[in-house]
Parts: sequence; structure tokens; C-alpha cells
Amino acid sequence: MLGTLQHPPMPVEDNADFKLLKVRTEDRQDAVNFLLSDFLCNEPLSMALAVTPEEGKPFFELLVDSCLSCNASYLIRGKGDEISAMAINKIGALSDDGTYDAIDPLLFGPKCSKLADLLNHMAQYLAEHREKCALPAKRDYLEIEILSVHSNWIGQGLAKKLLNASIEEAKSRGCAFAITVATNVASQQLFAKWGFETLHKVMHKEYLDKQGCQIFNCKNNPTDCAKLMVKRW
Repeated sequence: MLGTLQHPPMPVEDNADFKLLKVRTEDRQDAVNFLLSDFLCNEPLSMALAVTPEEGKPFFELLVDSCLSCNASYLIRGKGDEISAMAINKIGALSDDGTYDAIDPLLFGPKCSKLADLLNHMAQYLAEHREKCALPAKRDYLEIEILSVHSNWIGQGLAKKLLNASIEEAKSRGCAFAITVATNVASQQLFAKWGFETLHKVMHKEYLDKQGCQIFNCKNNPTDCAKLMVKRW
């Protein structure tokens, strides 16, 4: 009950237990383990597909590896040096010919290939509708691949801290905008508060496989769509 909360959680800015750090190569295994142990259990699409840690490992390893070389990702470590939250980011650039870098779904099993297909759909939309969305070609941008706060530390300002660090990183490196594919209604609301606008929305009930069956059915979660979102500056 709310009335029993005598001392509200200390915000991360005032809590010496939390340390904001760049994600380095030596953090790779910790980062992957964090995603498999907490993010996987709370992300709506992974939950809808019932992805196990064994099934998800190749997919999340690829996402982490694709971002490490950009040196634009951040994590927050708490007590015991455990990861409490993380933003996996990479720097990209839109071409002027509608091409884009696709994830090969054949690298994964049947469940994670569906996640790869959705990300490819969003990347294709961004590439093909660049001019309509008024986004510049051949300019660097920040792509927030994953923003995740451990379920034990939600509500303590960690996501805000990571978003601020990520966006300031992008601006300092000359990026023109930031994009993300938000698959959780909570993250969609958070990004909207931070000035992200929706470029494209994929409704789960309309996203079907070749047999006409709904691919993502988030029965126990209010999330009903995935959103491609952008923040300009």
C-alpha cells in the first residue's frame, strides 16, 4: 500500500550506489546476461513468443555486438556492481537510395526470427519513407536498440539518466536525430515524454504470418503495437 511507504526511493542522481558507465567490450557478457535474465522476462514481444534464454541468446548477442563498436551505449551498475539498467545504442546513417542494413532472420530459431523480421520491417519503413519523414540522408543518427531497467529498480530515474546520457552523446558526435523501436507501452510513453514522435505504428492485430495468424499476442500486457519513434533536435 502507498501509505506504508515512509521513505520514497532515492533518485539515481542522489544515490552513490548507482554508477553511470559506458558499455565496454569487457562488459559484453554481463550485458547479454542482463538482457536474458530480466529484459527477456518483461519485454512484451519476447513474452508473447515465450522466448527462452537459450533461444534468445544468439539474437541478443548480435544486438549487443552490433552496438559495441560504436562506443555509444551506457549502463548503470548498482550495489554489488550488478547491472541495474542499460541503453544499448549504435550510430547509423540513412542512405539516399532506400537501402538499409537488414538482420538475417536465418541466424536465429523460429521465435527470434520473428523479432528480426519486425526490426527489419521498421528499418525498411525508415529507409523508404526518409523524405516523407523529413529525415536527412548521409547524416549520422543514434539508434536506441534496447532501453531496459531491471524490474527491481523501476521508478528510480534510471531510464531518464540513460536517455539523457545517450542523447547528449549523440549530439556531441554530430548526430542529427535519434530513433528507436518501442515495443512496450511503458517505453512508448516514456519516449513520448522525452519528445519522441511516432513515425510508424505496427498494430499487433494487423501483423500476421503467412497463414493469417497474429504473430504477437500480448495477452497479459496492455501493449497492442510496436512504434518506430524519432526525436529531432
